[in-house]
Amino acid sequence: RNLSTLDDRVDVYCKAMLTLSCGSFADPDCLDRFLKYHSITVDDIAEFRWRGHGCPGGCPYVKTKDGREFRADYVDFWYGNGSYVGPL
Repeated sequence: RNLSTLDDRVDVYCKAMLTLSCGSFADPDCLDRFLKYHSITVDDIAEFRWRGHGCPGGCPYVKTKDGREFRADYVDFWYGNGSYVGPL
């Protein structure tokens, strides 16, 4: 992302950017529940981040194409124990 501030080709040629997680893994069902809870479809998503804008940040963080933003509190998401989202 930092390189994209200096070189416009990054945004042209890189359609997705991946990052390492800090050790836990949320399965696809976990994200599906989060999106469903907020009535978001995959086609609505303009930006997605597992760790929001910082650490820990919103977890996950979703910005839709119409500008709406959704996030869950990091601790609530990972340790919600059966809540609407979260892998544990």
